[in-house]
Amino acid sequence: MNKIIEFIKRLFNKNILALNEGSISINEKNSNKKENFLNNIKVENEENDILLLQIKIEQGIIDECDLNDKQIIKMKKLYYNQISNLLDSINEYKLKIKWG
Repeated sequence: MNKIIEFIKRLFNKNILALNEGSISINEKNSNKKENFLNNIKVENEENDILLLQIKIEQGIIDECDLNDKQIIKMKKLYYNQISNLLDSINEYKLKIKWG
């Protein structure tokens, strides 16, 4: 019986954290880990590089004359793929409209 009473005393005498106290520090730690991970990781994906290059050209940050031969070939392929995808989606949409 004494053991049960001691257990109940220990159970009710525990310090209770405030509702947001523990979660704030955990969220901050997780966000710091995510930022560090994203800062350290480098994705070796040519498509992302070409898309960034396209955006810079469209914004006028880079001039098309400054591109080397490889970049020009990749940009032509990118534009061709984008135009063909756009035409395919337009044709699919027309079919949907026609056949309901």
